[in-house]
Amino acid sequence: MDSAGKKLVLLVEDDAIIALDERYHLESYGYAVRVARNGEQGIEAFRSEPTIDIVLMDIDLGPGLDGTEAARAMLAERKIPVVFLSSHTERELVERTESITSYGYVVKNSGITVLDASMKMAFKLFETERELLKQNTVLRAVMENAPIGFAVNTISDGRGLLVAKKFRELYGIPDGGTETVDDFFESVYVDTVQREAMRGRVLADMRSGDPARMRWENIQLRYRSSGEFKVVTAMNIPVIEHDLMVSTVQDVTERWEVEQALRASEARFRGFVENATDLVYELDPEGRFTYLSPKWLELLGYGPEEGIGQSFEPYVHPDDLPACREMFARAMSDSPSGVAVDYRVRRSDGTWRWHSSRGTAVRDADGKPLAFLGIARDVTESKQADAELRSRVEDRELLLKEAHHRIKNNIASIQGLLSMQERMVEDPAAVAALRDSIGRIGSMRVLYEKLLDSGDGAELPVGSWLESLAATIVDVFPAPFGLRVEVEADDFSLAPKRLFPLGIALNELLTNALKHAFVSGASDPPELRVSLRRADGRVELVVRDNGVGFPEGSAERKPGGFGLSLVFMLAEQLGGEFRVSGRRGTEARFAFDA
Repeated sequence: MDSAGKKLVLLVEDDAIIALDERYHLESYGYAVRVARNGEQGIEAFRSEPTIDIVLMDIDLGPGLDGTEAARAMLAERKIPVVFLSSHTERELVERTESITSYGYVVKNSGITVLDASMKMAFKLFETERELLKQNTVLRAVMENAPIGFAVNTISDGRGLLVAKKFRELYGIPDGGTETVDDFFESVYVDTVQREAMRGRVLADMRSGDPARMRWENIQLRYRSSGEFKVVTAMNIPVIEHDLMVSTVQDVTERWEVEQALRASEARFRGFVENATDLVYELDPEGRFTYLSPKWLELLGYGPEEGIGQSFEPYVHPDDLPACREMFARAMSDSPSGVAVDYRVRRSDGTWRWHSSRGTAVRDADGKPLAFLGIARDVTESKQADAELRSRVEDRELLLKEAHHRIKNNIASIQGLLSMQERMVEDPAAVAALRDSIGRIGSMRVLYEKLLDSGDGAELPVGSWLESLAATIVDVFPAPFGLRVEVEADDFSLAPKRLFPLGIALNELLTNALKHAFVSGASDPPELRVSLRRADGRVELVVRDNGVGFPEGSAERKPGGFGLSLVFMLAEQLGGEFRVSGRRGTEARFAFDA
């Protein structure tokens, strides 16, 4: 267009009068006109005026280039509508112009009305072609860069019109490797048998006209050049009215491999589940069975179809139902790990069997529970064995309690018999011996009672044991008037095999102090102090009195009295040591490794 917004026409006419007349009429119809007198001037004006909208070209331009040659030179530089304006009507000449452009041929002196209409038609054709070219450019860009490969061929003769880059890549076709459909099959399928099978299948599906048969899933390919394996899905889209076939191909190798792996995994899982010794089941979020393994029939006598879609609750014993509901609710709410429960389940014959079930919730990516997957095992025999074992244990505990009771009575009886004997004997030496024996038996009785009170008999706290035993020993022997006894012990426990010799040693040391430490007429009130300490893995029993004392060094000479000799032997038995010292009062130390 020119500066005034008018369509700019380049009129190439060698006759000055005709050019002047045509210019006048064109300008009267609102066009801006540039005139060239020959082909060379026309080309020069075309190059210098990039805003020219249309060319009116005479064919016979005198010496030099004729109109067809000038038009061909212009169109080689840029696309523009060219209308030939000539007095010639020969068929050969008109056909020659059609090989150059198809925007119109107007015979001179047809009148401005005809010329204007032809020019307007040329403009419309030009705009249509330009829009089509734009659309084709976009379409080709999409087809060349899409992840799906595209190709277009004629249906009648199979001639390839367009083969996009992705199409060639996915089929392994070299550039220029296919001109027809037959070339395609020859290039793509290496194996002759597969090639003919695919050719026959594809052609038969295309001839059927059935759209459902125009899609071929999971076609396996092996490239000729690299040997690479691919799996593709192809589809044909027939455009019958234009004799065209649009073909697409998509790489589905990764999806195919995932599906193959998934099928293999599912097969392994199904084989495991269906041959498992336990029942595998699945519940939906409402507690209805969605899957039951074949073990359901074997364990409970029901066919799987009887349970699918049914709630688990009717099969569970009423007394066990609350525990099962709680387990299911906990798994489906927020339990991060598996949950378990034992319950009774009803067989098809009405009997009840014990099952132990464990399971977990299956959740989606957002953590929403989709299902409950569980495994149940028949533990009826185990439950029955446990019940029988508990019954036997209870019976044995009763027998053991009775035996303990009898042992305690026997110890008490022996202690009573010795006490009676003591009262009937007048010999002081015999009385002393009997009292020593009564004290030793009392020590054993206290330890035995404490063991029974502890329940498991593993280890006993030494504090209460020491207080009870010291009190029992002091009660057996006549204590001097005003005797004060202090007992202190650290907070720790010892096994019975350590406490028995320790108790006997305490009995001997206390009875020895009660018999020999205190004499009549002493000025200080009588005192006995007993302590039991543990430090650095070593236990030490100390018995102190404020009596007449003990000759220095007597402990090293191992005095010949039975009591102290027994304490020395007990110290050796425990791998420890025993020492006695003191002139004003006696201190006895009995130590060993705990």
